[in-house]
Amino acid sequence: MTGYRAFVRWTKRNQRLIFYILIGIIAIGFGVTGPMLQFCAGSKKQVSAGVVFGEYIPRSDYDRVYNGWEKLLRPSGSGRSLFYSLNELGDTCEFELSAEETAKIQDEKKKSLPVDMSEEEKNIKVNDAVKEALVKKLEASAWNAVILLHEAKKNNIIVTNIEIGNMLKQKLGWFYRYYFKLQEDPSPEGLLASIAKQSDMTETQCLEIIREIMMVEKYIAYLKDSVDVPMDEVFQKYVKNQTNFLVQGAGFHRQDFAMNLEVTAAELAKYYNENKDKFKTPEKYKLQYVFVSKEKFRSVVPEPEEQALKDKYEAGKKSGKYQISNPEEKKPGVKEEPKDKPVQYKAFDEVKDEIKKEIIEQGMKTAAYKQMSEVRIKIKNKLDEIEDFKVKHPGNPAVPEVLLEKLTEGMPDVVCANTPYITLDNVDELEKDFGKFDKFKRALQSSFSVNEISTDEDTDKGLIMFKLLEKIPSVIPPFTAGLESAVKSEIVKQKSRELAKTAAEEFMKEAEAKLNEIKTQDEQGKPFSEETMRQQKVTGFMDLVNAKGLAMKPFSYKRDASVTDIGDADAFKNTVDSLKKGELAIAKTYDPSFKDQNKSEPDIFYVIQLQRVDPPAPRYKDFDDEVKNLRTTLKNDRWKDYWKTYWATLYNQAELESYLDEKSLPAPSLPDSDY
Repeated sequence: MTGYRAFVRWTKRNQRLIFYILIGIIAIGFGVTGPMLQFCAGSKKQVSAGVVFGEYIPRSDYDRVYNGWEKLLRPSGSGRSLFYSLNELGDTCEFELSAEETAKIQDEKKKSLPVDMSEEEKNIKVNDAVKEALVKKLEASAWNAVILLHEAKKNNIIVTNIEIGNMLKQKLGWFYRYYFKLQEDPSPEGLLASIAKQSDMTETQCLEIIREIMMVEKYIAYLKDSVDVPMDEVFQKYVKNQTNFLVQGAGFHRQDFAMNLEVTAAELAKYYNENKDKFKTPEKYKLQYVFVSKEKFRSVVPEPEEQALKDKYEAGKKSGKYQISNPEEKKPGVKEEPKDKPVQYKAFDEVKDEIKKEIIEQGMKTAAYKQMSEVRIKIKNKLDEIEDFKVKHPGNPAVPEVLLEKLTEGMPDVVCANTPYITLDNVDELEKDFGKFDKFKRALQSSFSVNEISTDEDTDKGLIMFKLLEKIPSVIPPFTAGLESAVKSEIVKQKSRELAKTAAEEFMKEAEAKLNEIKTQDEQGKPFSEETMRQQKVTGFMDLVNAKGLAMKPFSYKRDASVTDIGDADAFKNTVDSLKKGELAIAKTYDPSFKDQNKSEPDIFYVIQLQRVDPPAPRYKDFDDEVKNLRTTLKNDRWKDYWKTYWATLYNQAELESYLDEKSLPAPSLPDSDY
């Protein structure tokens, strides 16, 4: 007690001292803990790739997505074909540059480089620009994948090893068995090992990457299932699509107004000076191609065994490929309560030939790929040889060249030859022999350079690659007598188009005035019915057309079917959709019979009248399938709109903060799909 009193007396006498001691302790505390907290936060930031939804994302987690997803989803990734549903996300998780993006980057970079720079230096700069853009896209796609993974985990999406195994067997099992002539389907473990080896990953790494991608796919499927289209809306759309429209039109074609049009010398000079680009000579290209026809390998592909056909049939059934509906008599527009029905499939014998054809075509395609791969390896070895030469002999102009005709010698199934000079307007002529190759045409149009070799492109007839041997640039020719005819032709088109438009507008006014004179009631003052009014308007319009000596052209079509003899069919249909029966409008379109047609400029101005609208007749046998397919189409369209809105909202909510420096990310090699 005595000690306590002494302590109290001491504290009263030394209050100021105690105050200063406490201040010192607090200051020391902040001096140590403050920097310590900052150090801990800084340390956390250093080992993190960034922040998503307020959570630090470890750099190791980000790198796993950046490297692993990229290996499976880039064009060269062996697992790319396993994850089709990611294509529905647009460029959200697109771990590659499209051919259009690559061509645009190359073109813009080439334009920015000095004219006197060597081709070799230009190619290096252009490739660096493409790689830089690719890294940026990979980084963005990886972050998008991290955000989607976060949402999948938050929604308790789980993918088991059994699900992964079933997916691998269903999508790859039958093909591996057929191609490698195995006695039975390979195990999921064997399939995983094959993918891991081709993707340069361990099996454990590959398994986890596949699991993550499947989690996102499962989450996307969950979102997609929430998007629905009511059957009432489907039936309304079905009825509209199947409704038949009968339209009559009086056409005013510019060619009918082109006769005897005079063009002065002043007009010729003025038009040429204002539209010089229209008269540029097209770029000309001389190409060398390597082509491997799939059909050449038909004789070496064995007939598939019965069991292989049945295995592929069973795999198709699991994916819903051969599912059919019960044909029942129904009327469009009548909503019925859904009934539980057993799922029915087409019989094996019914689709056996189709399956056999698919397997044989896959075998032919695989054999063609093998041949083209040998060519590609030879090209790579030659390019490596050229690089070694440049290192050993810097500045030596005698650099070896990749001669495709030499590399393909001794390969009887590979055709190598040169094309004549072609332009972008007639490059389609090559497709008669080789099939469609749109990707190369886009590259040729934008930035393909001399001696550049394309990747091999898969066409409906085989595999083809091109080398650009020579390019003759386009030029604007001087205005000479030889060019006068072409300039005059353009002026006549312009003048005749205006005359045709004016004539159509004047006839439209006259027709509307005539239809407005039609009586709306009988002699007793009773209003005519809607059908009677329609008939009178139709008769009045046709009488005027005949009186003017104009040709009447009928158009009968369904909303979801093509309109014959109309260039801009969609615009024509939209014009008709705005009309009531008996009403008039002007529908303008280009003439599809013209070979070199500018589709943005109309050739014909139709004064049209909607004369009849016939609802669809009852459909029976195919009605179920038609409505089912339409509903799927409408759901897919609605899903696309839903996804755009959903992703924009989710990305904003994520409040992504990246700590990454692009220089710290590995620079990928250019993908095979790029030029």
